[in-house]
Amino acid sequence: MSNRMLTNIKRSAPLAPARAIYRSLKSTPRVQEATDGHRNGHGYRPAALPVPPRATTEESLWVERARSLAPLIDQHREAGEAERHLPLAVFSAFDEAGFSRMLVPKAFGGEQLGLSSALAVVEEFSRQDGAVGWNAWIYIAHGVIADYLPEATAAEIYTPGHAFIAGNVTSYGDCRAEVVHGGYLLTGRWPFASGSHSSNWLLAGAPLWLKGKLQTYSDGAPVIHAFVLPSGQCELLDTWYTTGMRGTGSNDFTVSNIFVKEDFSVPVGRFWATQEDRPTLGLGRPFAEVGSPMLGAVALGVARRAVDSFVEIVNHKAQRSGGEVPAELLEKIGRAESTIQAVRGYLYETARTVDGLPRGAPAMNQHAGVAGALAAMIAEQVTDTLYAAAGTKAIYANSPLERCFRDVHTITHHGLIGTNAFVEAGRLLANSMRSS
Repeated sequence: MSNRMLTNIKRSAPLAPARAIYRSLKSTPRVQEATDGHRNGHGYRPAALPVPPRATTEESLWVERARSLAPLIDQHREAGEAERHLPLAVFSAFDEAGFSRMLVPKAFGGEQLGLSSALAVVEEFSRQDGAVGWNAWIYIAHGVIADYLPEATAAEIYTPGHAFIAGNVTSYGDCRAEVVHGGYLLTGRWPFASGSHSSNWLLAGAPLWLKGKLQTYSDGAPVIHAFVLPSGQCELLDTWYTTGMRGTGSNDFTVSNIFVKEDFSVPVGRFWATQEDRPTLGLGRPFAEVGSPMLGAVALGVARRAVDSFVEIVNHKAQRSGGEVPAELLEKIGRAESTIQAVRGYLYETARTVDGLPRGAPAMNQHAGVAGALAAMIAEQVTDTLYAAAGTKAIYANSPLERCFRDVHTITHHGLIGTNAFVEAGRLLANSMRSS
């Protein structure tokens, strides 16, 4: 790997001292090897992302496993963008390495690792390619769904060791599930099924109807269930034409009057609550505590790639002019680096708090939500700043920084890390102060 401007910065700590950053910038070469651009078509050679602050051996090992796929991912980077889904070669390597089993309970053949390990892997994949990182968070995070399902159902889905679940539990439009003997007849159309091209199961949410009447709770709210369906029973629709995250395959899918067994459905509220203890329980936490931080990790990985790309651009300009990198650009690099590391420390500390909770501990959805939302917001701000400062070099489609700009602005539209995450965190704090 070629020498790079920030190579000597010690990133194992949450934040390197400013003086050390300055010395590193002054002492390292201004320019990368000119051959890099010919090797991969982008003038970019993947750098080693630092493992999380206070990383465990487990986290480091899984991050290294993710790094080992970097050459393959780079080789298929343009194919994923053009085909608008995860390339088969990348998916197969991801499957073979066992990443989808990281959060699956051991009782069902999984690794049952901690959330912080999953974040580290997702962040690393996102640095390599934002769309790959997005697919990684979907496939890995959906391992916790085993805790929400009946044990026999979870065993059928996960025990073979190759469960890839796409979709979400949101109820859209006219979707409905008619209650029938032994299960439900499900009809509807659902968007945003990221990873659906390679999935073998799809997840959908729908309200329950019985004899033509919508089922409601005592407060009038509809009874909504989450359903897990074999992908072969669903029709994928070619709808994923987007600004960013083009390689995620987040297409719509539709079903019409298909039968879903009762045991392959649970009240959607199970996804947002702490799970009751049982012998097969894995992480046992609400999905928001898992999904929100993972989305933050995707955004941080993309921002890290943006920093790397910006460093390459300013080094190349300095080489061509025969001068030094201007101080104002060095300042932007230093600010970007320190800002990312600061919010990164907060995100991983939140994940480790989740990992350390005892069984049955109250949900901390708001805490996890705001940690993920803040990471995504900061990643977006850092990427925007570097994109603006890079000049015309950043506007070309073959620039990694251009891809980062599009991807990070797509990531931040996800509901789990939207503005409402800050609203809910504020409400929690205000209520706690009122009651104290």
